[in-house]
Amino acid sequence: METTNQIVYDITEDSLWVNMIGRGYPAPNNAFCWCTERLKIKPTSRFITEQVDEFGEAIILIGTLESFYLSWSVCFCALLFLQM
Repeated sequence: METTNQIVYDITEDSLWVNMIGRGYPAPNNAFCWCTERLKIKPTSRFITEQVDEFGEAIILIGTLESFYLSWSVCFCALLFLQM
């Protein structure tokens, strides 16, 4: 099976700098983690949708740094809970 690697990027209007400098959002922290959905969830969902539309299926392996995940896991879980 042939595999390829693809780095997924956010769209410019949702980038960290546009939101912090352009829109005045505060830096993300455990109490206010606006960036998780815009910088991770939306770009990954968009990529998966594009792959399924093109190939009919997709196998996605998503990696993250363990230290990053541990520091943001509470924030990410809270975001998922709020979306339910």
